[in-house]
Amino acid sequence: MSSRLSALGALPALFALLLSRQVHAADIDPLIPDQAIVRLIPGADINAVNTRHGTATLRAIANRPIYLLDMPDGVDPEIFRDQLRDDPDVNYVDFNYASEAPEARGRTFFFNVMPVPDQYQTQAVWSAIGLPQAHQHSNGGGVLLAMVDGGLEIAHPALAGHIAPGGQNLIDGSANLEDVGDGQDNDSDGLVDEAVGHGTHIAGILAHVAPQAAILPLVVLDSDGLTDNFLLAAGVFAALDAGAVVVNVSIGTTYDSKVLEDALDEAELAGVVVVAAAGNLNRSAPPEYPAVLAAALGVVSVDGADVKSSFSNFGALMDLAAPGEAVYSTIPGGQYAAWSGTSMATPLVSGAAALLLARHADWPASIRAVRVTTYLQNTAVAIDAGNPGFAGQLGAGRLDVDAAVRDILGDLNCDARVNVLDINAFVLAIEDAAAYAAAHPFCDRGLADLNGDGMVNVLDIGPFVDSLLAP
Repeated sequence: MSSRLSALGALPALFALLLSRQVHAADIDPLIPDQAIVRLIPGADINAVNTRHGTATLRAIANRPIYLLDMPDGVDPEIFRDQLRDDPDVNYVDFNYASEAPEARGRTFFFNVMPVPDQYQTQAVWSAIGLPQAHQHSNGGGVLLAMVDGGLEIAHPALAGHIAPGGQNLIDGSANLEDVGDGQDNDSDGLVDEAVGHGTHIAGILAHVAPQAAILPLVVLDSDGLTDNFLLAAGVFAALDAGAVVVNVSIGTTYDSKVLEDALDEAELAGVVVVAAAGNLNRSAPPEYPAVLAAALGVVSVDGADVKSSFSNFGALMDLAAPGEAVYSTIPGGQYAAWSGTSMATPLVSGAAALLLARHADWPASIRAVRVTTYLQNTAVAIDAGNPGFAGQLGAGRLDVDAAVRDILGDLNCDARVNVLDINAFVLAIEDAAAYAAAHPFCDRGLADLNGDGMVNVLDIGPFVDSLLAP
């Protein structure tokens, strides 16, 4: 046991051989040997649990009784897991599995490196999602947006003023957030530090989409793009503890991890929007978590013509599509480069969520995540017709930030659409303002003023009917 404990600082080395043999063969994330994740019941003592079972604590998640344990030498993992499950102090037990950035799993890298920001600032992806128009209504001010990813280049000129204080390196517990390599082939795939730049690139996209939001970096990926389910969940929990209302997760795992579900469930209860990458292996099975979880917004990638990217995962549990091909953003060295992947599509959606929440700062936590999902999905551009082989498997459509953020006259039930479902709410808005406010909390009665005269009354009925009949 002690030899494994001494190796904890070199986490990826614990499963490098497994990654090279299993992930590269079947792209299934491997079990990390000799590790168990437990959540204790309230008031239970982890030291007592360790004494009873001969385990040792490797890591703990702050403010929650969740622990990563080192198993005793020579035990059968399945039998030992059952023994832990039978312990009255244990809420649940699970194994720990690897997780990866989609671009590390799919072995794609940034390209077209540039020393100047011209392409980053003027690329077509911004106009494709209606970002310039959306910025007329919101810039994300007052929103804390967490990025659970790799490190980032804090000193990059395009990131100046965008990074929130309090970032954490959850791998080693330090305040070192830098996006640098370690010179090692941690995953034994013949490549060294292939994920350097991933976190910096994601941060640059977030900064451009939501320029007044504060980005909180939470480092869980190493320089080869590797992490594990415990660390990934720890990143989400840390985002919640910091007060983030949007969490970007451009990472995935093929294992349905209980601790990761725990983190997403807690986020959902807190009204926090978690946006996750679908994955880059052009498949629907095995799915990648947390993107397919109900508490996450799973994002697939499309090209500039709204056709599914050849690499993008897909499936009935996906929520939204966004451009993810040759997206220019920041990389270390103060430079800029293009990168393709669902990791790049995901921060477009996270940034859009930040714009929405800044625009609707009055939305309480109880409705916040649901409202964001509703607005983003109901305003998305339909793309099934252009993807006949993937109908119903690319989410609600392609992200349209402008449509999601701007006011929609006639939308009296707050679902970002104008249709027959708004009729009762419209009638109530005309007849009784107080009753409307009670029936539709945090909705804008002013959207019933369709004739623009500054009043809500019967004179708005005709324009409202016209809006219902409009194609």
